Amino acid sequence: MKINKLQINLRRQLLFIFCFIMLTFNVPAQNQHKIDSLLNVLNTSKQDTNKVKACTGLCDAYLRSNPDTAKYFGNLGLNLATKTNYKKGISDCYNKIGNIYEAQCNYPAALENYKKSLKIREELGNKKGIARSYNNIGAIYKDQGNYPLALEYYQKSLVISDGIGDKQEMSYCYNSIGNIHREQGNYNQALEYYQKSLKIEEELGDKQEMSYCYNNIGVVYSDHGNDQLALENYQKSLKILEELGDKKGMAGSYNNIGEIYSFKCNYTKGIEYYQKSLKIYEELGDKQGMSLNYNNVANLYNKLKEYKIAMPFAQKGLQIAKEIGTLLLESIAYQNLSESYKGLGNYKEGMENYVLFNHLDDSIFNLEKQKQIAQMEAIYQNEKSQKEIEIKEVQLAKKEIEIKHQETITIAFIVGFVLAVLIAFLILWSLQLKKKDNKIIAAEKAKSDELLLNILPSEIAEELKKNGHSDARPFDKVSVLFTDFKGFTAIAEKFSAEKLVAELDLCFRAFDQLMSKYNVEKIKTIGDSYMCAGGIPIPNTTNPIDIVKCGLEIQQFMKTYKEERIEKNEPFFELRIGIHTGPIVAGIVGLKKFAYDIWGDTVNIASRMESSGEVGKVNISGATYELVKDHFVCTYRGKILAKNKGEVDMYFVEGII
Repeated sequence: MKINKLQINLRRQLLFIFCFIMLTFNVPAQNQHKIDSLLNVLNTSKQDTNKVKACTGLCDAYLRSNPDTAKYFGNLGLNLATKTNYKKGISDCYNKIGNIYEAQCNYPAALENYKKSLKIREELGNKKGIARSYNNIGAIYKDQGNYPLALEYYQKSLVISDGIGDKQEMSYCYNSIGNIHREQGNYNQALEYYQKSLKIEEELGDKQEMSYCYNNIGVVYSDHGNDQLALENYQKSLKILEELGDKKGMAGSYNNIGEIYSFKCNYTKGIEYYQKSLKIYEELGDKQGMSLNYNNVANLYNKLKEYKIAMPFAQKGLQIAKEIGTLLLESIAYQNLSESYKGLGNYKEGMENYVLFNHLDDSIFNLEKQKQIAQMEAIYQNEKSQKEIEIKEVQLAKKEIEIKHQETITIAFIVGFVLAVLIAFLILWSLQLKKKDNKIIAAEKAKSDELLLNILPSEIAEELKKNGHSDARPFDKVSVLFTDFKGFTAIAEKFSAEKLVAELDLCFRAFDQLMSKYNVEKIKTIGDSYMCAGGIPIPNTTNPIDIVKCGLEIQQFMKTYKEERIEKNEPFFELRIGIHTGPIVAGIVGLKKFAYDIWGDTVNIASRMESSGEVGKVNISGATYELVKDHFVCTYRGKILAKNKGEVDMYFVEGII
């Protein structure tokens, strides 16, 4: 089974999330002695300020392991500090309560508490605290996908931290800004900020933070396709973590290194590192890490065609993913199981697991459409065969009756008359039956044709029906548009499987309607990505203008959609769009479940335009800009490196002239 773009992105995004959580937030387990000591201070101290400090310490102790207990101590400390008007204590408690809500992904509550803490710190002139609050607020806006506001608060924190010489806070800011640039595909900027953070941590001698920086730099190189530099930085991170004895961090690094070897097709080496990671996660009882690595090992054994070995790893990964309710890991497990069953010749189980994988990993719109086409085609072929057999049987019966009629021509007139009437009746019945059968066959064929036209351009469908195949053909000027939902992985985890599919279906149906309006051909959806092209299968000269208008209207739909979701206090998707115009080759691939597809550097550059764009914007290449500049208001935004093409200019489309 070919790994599609969504599957690769899911794995890379999931890997980054795991690395970020397992490394950035990796702290040694709180020992009971420290908790007991803080509880003793809380119960015996006569000074409320000491009790408040004990409460904030207990918040930290229980933050990851028991958020409800952490929240109890946070509120207890807040009440004590409020009773004595201990302003610093009040601000610290609000900050800790914000930490708890952030860990629970309750962003509105976290933001409310962080802002309360900030207000008091500003009243006290506590610059170090103000910088920390700005950083915390920036993190919330980042998690909500509001990158401009997040950057604004990170920059505020950075200015204050630099002014008071707080190197550690500066490093945190650089790292956070790097994360935003990385998520937006601005790899050069992300690398610049991560390296600034690393330089500070080297000056401070903070090895733990250095390991995080090396890991983040490795992730950037991995996303950028430079596996060798990614591997070097992951190994630097691992070396530090081994020196520190940080097992959880080591597990994350082993996993990262295994991923790189997997990308380099060194599957044996990849399995070796995944199993090192798995062993540590099992020791720590970390179920997310266990499920991820069971699936990683299963995936590589499948690639090595060791299907019997792969299957139990995939089954274990699925079992744990269901226990912890992680949809992405369930999806990967179903995909691995499908590969294993197919490799062992059990196509029934393989297909069942593949369908489960598709339900979690792709739009139900495409899945149902393909299933309906296959089912209707099978029904049509089966009924056609049955009707042809019945018609032949009637024809044979007719011939036999005619022969008997000739043999009995000398029989009495009445017998002959009866036989003649019988023959006439049978002939009439045969004709009526044949007519009825032809209507049924025609109706079923019409249904099949209608479904075929729903997934293939009409010209290609007619060629396919007429010749049984469709030849690939080149086109000189085609405009290709890609869309992708920003932060899809994180937002998807907030939905049930049914709700996630419904949200995708809502968006993609709206996009489909716009395809017809602007004479644009939908090519396919790839998970949460949508691909279409103008100027095919019938060439035209207006396709660059048509597809830019289409892109602007898609973003307008997404803006309305976002406003509706915000009003309902529901999660929402935001979209990047990229467009490039140039030559392509188009045609049908595969023998079953036909798909009309396009290939060429134009497609790759359009994809780069999307990944290098921003949410709510239509990002076009210089080639497209030259064709539409007299029709749209555009803003130049620099160059981007494209494979085999060198640097490519980019423009944001601001509106129609």
